[in-house]
Amino acid sequence: MEYRTFKLNEFADYGEFEQTFQPQGSIFLNIMNGLVIITGGNHDIFFIYNFQKNAMNRVSKLKDNHSYGGLVFYEEENALICCSGWHNKRVEKYTNSDITFNHIAKQTQTKSTSNKIWTQLSEMNLERSECPYIVLNKTYLYSFFGFNCPQMKYLDSIERINLADQNGTWEFVQFANVKHLSTHRKSHSCVKLSEDEILFVGGYDGMNEKAVEDFTFFNSEKSEITSNERKFPEIVFNHIYNFQKNSFFVPFIDIGGKLHYTSIDEKENIHVVEISSLQYDIFKFED
Repeated sequence: MEYRTFKLNEFADYGEFEQTFQPQGSIFLNIMNGLVIITGGNHDIFFIYNFQKNAMNRVSKLKDNHSYGGLVFYEEENALICCSGWHNKRVEKYTNSDITFNHIAKQTQTKSTSNKIWTQLSEMNLERSECPYIVLNKTYLYSFFGFNCPQMKYLDSIERINLADQNGTWEFVQFANVKHLSTHRKSHSCVKLSEDEILFVGGYDGMNEKAVEDFTFFNSEKSEITSNERKFPEIVFNHIYNFQKNSFFVPFIDIGGKLHYTSIDEKENIHVVEISSLQYDIFKFED
């Protein structure tokens, strides 16, 4: 397979991002025209990268360390939610009216705002790192599997919380495993195919100690895990699916408006899956 190439561009850095960024443990989320990044030595500093302005802005500081935690956008409240991580079950929500996520492209934030805009939600039942989160039916925030650092074990459970309930707490979700798939996995990602169906992509299987090569689905209405026969293609470098080495899928929307998921491997190659067709491709950095 031949590599496609792309070049990295310098960007305007308004918040000392280049001095603050820590590649290990940072978390990312694409929202419309902005890339949200939680990073820093304590993984509690919030940046937004504006694609149209090619600028990085420091926005606010979180209350807790969310190393290897998760980020999700809750559209109903126009809020960003940061969940769990290493040695941390806490969940925080960002709802500053000065930054409207649906209009990130029109914003230019050049200085930090008050850190009081982060509020606490109910703690999770388990500490989960390298775990994907997604909102279904505009109400429930789900977390899928992940890794528990204090116990040093892979998790095979699902939790959810009702975001519409101000006093809501996290609850475990019981599910049927029709094909007896291993769900002890981390560093995977999920995409919403419908309000009832989730597709898991990539990740590392802690039970079988190998990368996950198949495409797995979760149906929330049936509360059921299944898979299909489609797998990642055979490629030359075995390490490509080794997502547990601090690489994971990050969702983004390309110019054509098609949803993709991408992963950066240990050799800084970018691996892309186009969701509608499950086509796979590789991009390579070029200086």
